[in-house]
Amino acid sequence: MRSEAARNAVESQPLRLIRLAEVKRRTGMSTSTIYRWMKAGKFPRSRSLGFIAAWSEAEVEAWIKAAIER
Repeated sequence: MRSEAARNAVESQPLRLIRLAEVKRRTGMSTSTIYRWMKAGKFPRSRSLGFIAAWSEAEVEAWIKAAIER
């Protein structure tokens, strides 16, 4: 569940999608950890764009900020 501040940050940014390599670079997590945490509800879910997966940049950034605050 996201905090009110994180939700407002996500809503105020224009939608930009980033691919797995960029998510891994920004978070420092492995592919398996990203997908495991997505399944557990601990990480933002990806969107399917045909044959590729992409994440909302704003959601990933909000997750990173929340992780730093913990």
